[in-house]
Amino acid sequence: MDKLADSLLSDGRRDVVIVDCADLIEAHVKQLRGLKGIALRSAFAMLRGGEANAVHNAVAGLIPEFVHAFEPLYRDFQNGNVDGGFGDYLKSQRRRSVDAMLGVTDARFAKTKNSTLKAVYPKVRGTIESELNAVLPGLAELLERHLVD
Repeated sequence: MDKLADSLLSDGRRDVVIVDCADLIEAHVKQLRGLKGIALRSAFAMLRGGEANAVHNAVAGLIPEFVHAFEPLYRDFQNGNVDGGFGDYLKSQRRRSVDAMLGVTDARFAKTKNSTLKAVYPKVRGTIESELNAVLPGLAELLERHLVD
């Protein structure tokens, strides 16, 4: 049975997955409207802080943890009698998929020494969960595409 990490984090594929995930995040934030969109675009501008590759670098640092968090879902997909591909399975298991990603962000938050992040994360966690729900279909399709290529 293949591991998800073997497929997505192999030498030839890892960098492409990172670029595609960063592009997905950037496009998602760019299309947001209203006060939420303004707030998230402002937060991204602060995150960048003059560093054009900030989102890419953040994804590069987190992608192994996210892939690891999806491993149980991938095993269930491989073991199950499931119609469609892994992307369809992730979308059908929306709650588990989002919880897996939140587990990564929660664990990172628990370890941080950054006092600003300690103060802000609990206030924005609900927004993070909402945005992970919104981006999940695109992420699921992206992962499926890279598993098939």
